[in-house]
Amino acid sequence: MNKAFIRSAALVCLAGCAAGAPHVSPATSSSGKGAADRREVRDLAIIPAAKSVCPGQPITVRYQAVLGDGSRVDLTSSDLSRFTLRGIAAEPSATGSWSTNANPLESAVSGFRLSISLATDPGVHADTVIIPSYACQRPAIGLPVSDRFNDTKAKVRLGVFASPFYDSIAVAVVEPEAGVPITMIIDPSHMRARALVVSAPGKAGAAGGAGNPGNDGGPCENGGDGTDGDPGEAGQRGGQVDLVIQAEAAWLESLVAVMNSGGHGGAGGRGGRAGRPGGRTSEATCAPKAGRPGRAGQPGTDGSSGPYPKTTKEPGALLWHGSPIWFDSAARANLEQLIELSARRK
Repeated sequence: MNKAFIRSAALVCLAGCAAGAPHVSPATSSSGKGAADRREVRDLAIIPAAKSVCPGQPITVRYQAVLGDGSRVDLTSSDLSRFTLRGIAAEPSATGSWSTNANPLESAVSGFRLSISLATDPGVHADTVIIPSYACQRPAIGLPVSDRFNDTKAKVRLGVFASPFYDSIAVAVVEPEAGVPITMIIDPSHMRARALVVSAPGKAGAAGGAGNPGNDGGPCENGGDGTDGDPGEAGQRGGQVDLVIQAEAAWLESLVAVMNSGGHGGAGGRGGRAGRPGGRTSEATCAPKAGRPGRAGQPGTDGSSGPYPKTTKEPGALLWHGSPIWFDSAARANLEQLIELSARRK
């Protein structure tokens, strides 16, 4: 038996064996040929529903196999068990869809990379890259309110980088003094004043307690006076949010708006209800009166605004060394890739 015959038999088995290419009914082939006329899977294609998605959004794709006779067939979810799916910044599901990493730094350099290969022959594969989009980011980040026991403090750190997908991107990290950092990326189409709003308000004061109602009068007795409501609590001062920006890009400061107004004073408590007058009796002539209702309490004073943001400028080479994300191995690796890419672009 010659080697050419053995290779031909192996290729036919790859198309028809249970461990090889997916079963395809004749109706799904663009050529209209039956399964017996087909040969091995010789190529694959990934067809995404969108060219770009936001970090954290799902990716929907179709998969196609190109058979040896040139026909193209769509793969079903059951077919995918015979293929290997791998991704960067994206994880495949059993149905063939993908979930993306919500941290924008994870895909800033790589994008969302999707790959499919034939399990029995990894050389038959397809790859594609989905561009990360930053249009879905929340327009404002709310920090915990400042109260009598916790004075909210945070920094916003901003730097600018070259990107494989955009002319440039601004990386912003909101760093609460006691909390988890929040990373955002701003692309050129969103680089405008107040692109990122950070809110750190003071806590509103609690409303004052209501006054007690006056006692109702007995027979021929006047009703009792209601007591006055309690004053409302004062609002607390707003938090402190400072900026740390790349010295070579001072314009980054304009991208951030800090909203740190003081909390509103609490409303005054309601005055107590006046006591009702007692009823008349047949034994005496009387004219009892209702009591005086209590007065509403005074509203609390509004808290003062937090300090105006202080801006510190750091050279790009040192900017991220003070950030808590620099001590996260994955985040640091992604930042270092951006730094290296930016240096090559200069």
